[in-house]
Amino acid sequence: MKALSVTRVFLPDTAEVRGLRSWLMEQMDDAAVPQEMHFRVQLCAEELFTNLLMHASWPQGPQPVKVTLACGQERLRLLLLDRAQPFHPDRAPKQAACSSVDAAPVGGLGIKLVRDFSEHLLYASDACGNRTEVSFKPRDAGR
Repeated sequence: MKALSVTRVFLPDTAEVRGLRSWLMEQMDDAAVPQEMHFRVQLCAEELFTNLLMHASWPQGPQPVKVTLACGQERLRLLLLDRAQPFHPDRAPKQAACSSVDAAPVGGLGIKLVRDFSEHLLYASDACGNRTEVSFKPRDAGR
């Protein structure tokens, strides 16, 4: 992977999900991110972003979400900054594996996917807002 750090602001609107996806794919292509990482990064970014759209409480009304993609030689970092009410995805209870989609409980599966598809999920909240960081490393094809 080539070194890269890019940031873009997205409005918390369902119409922005497609733009987020396109932007991420373009940036990952430019940084020569291994193809096997593309889906994992895209899924995690879309899950975290759509969770803001569907579940967040915005004290001053919906605010733009800043998304940063930073690549190094061996690691990719995805960072979302928002001004919604705090929600700690890193503290969400871990969901047990289910035998089928039909048997899965409603809720919590998106955070499970983020945990499964990334190496680390970190969250912090302060007076400036929320910071959700997810990091990724290339994985063997068999994993």
